[in-house]
Amino acid sequence: MRVREGKNLSKVYNSDFPSNMHNPDISCHEVYQLKNKCSGNFVNPTEPIIVQLLSNYLTLNESGERDGMRLLWGPIYKGGAGNNQEIDISIEYDGKIIFGISIKSQFGGGYLENADLVLPLIQDYKDTIKKFEYRGSVSDVLQDMARIQNIKESTDQFESITILYSKVSKKKWTEKFSTGYSHSYLFLEDNQRSFFQELEEKLPNLKSFKRNFKENYGVVTANSTGKGRAIKGSRLHLQNYVNDNQGELNELILMSSPSLLAFLDKELSIEWKSPLRRKDYHEYRNELLDVLDDWMGKREELEKYWAKIGPQWDGIAIVKGKNGQIGLLLVEAKAHLQEMQSKIQAGDISKVKIEQTIEEVKTYVGSNAPLEIWLEQYYQLSNRLAYLHILNEKIGIPTWLILVNFADDHTHKPTQISAWIEHYRSVFSKMDISSSSAIFKQIITIYPVLDCK
Repeated sequence: MRVREGKNLSKVYNSDFPSNMHNPDISCHEVYQLKNKCSGNFVNPTEPIIVQLLSNYLTLNESGERDGMRLLWGPIYKGGAGNNQEIDISIEYDGKIIFGISIKSQFGGGYLENADLVLPLIQDYKDTIKKFEYRGSVSDVLQDMARIQNIKESTDQFESITILYSKVSKKKWTEKFSTGYSHSYLFLEDNQRSFFQELEEKLPNLKSFKRNFKENYGVVTANSTGKGRAIKGSRLHLQNYVNDNQGELNELILMSSPSLLAFLDKELSIEWKSPLRRKDYHEYRNELLDVLDDWMGKREELEKYWAKIGPQWDGIAIVKGKNGQIGLLLVEAKAHLQEMQSKIQAGDISKVKIEQTIEEVKTYVGSNAPLEIWLEQYYQLSNRLAYLHILNEKIGIPTWLILVNFADDHTHKPTQISAWIEHYRSVFSKMDISSSSAIFKQIITIYPVLDCK
């Protein structure tokens, strides 16, 4: 969740940059040389240069926006560790981070701030830090990655890269994080390759994001959704269950839903479509309706009620019902309570459509709670309930929402089952969802207990 928009872009856009800044074939080394050429405009021009280059590449307006796409310079997000975390540049679509970019002049030593001490990745490597204390010296490659990962753990996963102006002689840390954390590094000095070609290779979905956005007014295809092996937290645990322990997961789901049992045919089977190891743990947005031929024509109907990109689902599965019916299971996984708090960040056009749909859902479930509670406190749950309503009531696909709440996750922040139960009681009460609402028959809440110590 973004808590602050960041710096004003006007100073960047009103500055006089060298003419080759607008060259689409500018090389990485030429970008490196711009640092000295632009030093008169900024105390530290490294970030403004990249801001301007990306704005040119994405053809953004003077506010850094275009039809729901937005570039932010120095925005601050709520981190997974509970603190506020800044990132140098983010590219959002419809209020969600699609790409996160860190900019460094060079790598060397950094100093731990108080907020760094609680970051999970810093904690993982605390034994490698000579003085694990405020202002203690730390590799700024580690510090940089820890801060990015902190944002990733509190938002939908996004592609990330660190752009480094100066070349490095030792790549121990960068190689470690490239392979283990789905993060890329781009070194500019003495690199004669095209800057944008390198960027497109390091951020595999950037080119398709730009192309599809340009052609379809902001429609991001399946390629822009989350994928890759998770490191910790709810995504990791769901990936493990779906790929290595389906039997137990399926039992937890089936034993928690009389309505799903009544729907199923005699096979009582669940066919998982995501997150699958063989598909690089791909996660779906609105293209989830493409998993079945009979549903492929229904996506247009879905997008009458919601933004075209749609929410990102931690998992999806299909089930066979009586008389040849096919049902859909949508999974939202959590490992700690803080993940439940979220607020709407959609662009103006999408926001109107979303608010209209959520108002309709509120009426359907008999809620008299202020709309702000649904949009500003529990938006993620609200949009999941909205999809549950749209798919069942508007499109006619039998759909269940599975809330997977992992208990005792010692890879991050352990939450006991009792805390989960009290939390949901409080959330449903604040959202004022009637206990007699039909929507509850389509919600399945499970609490897998982990043994991660």
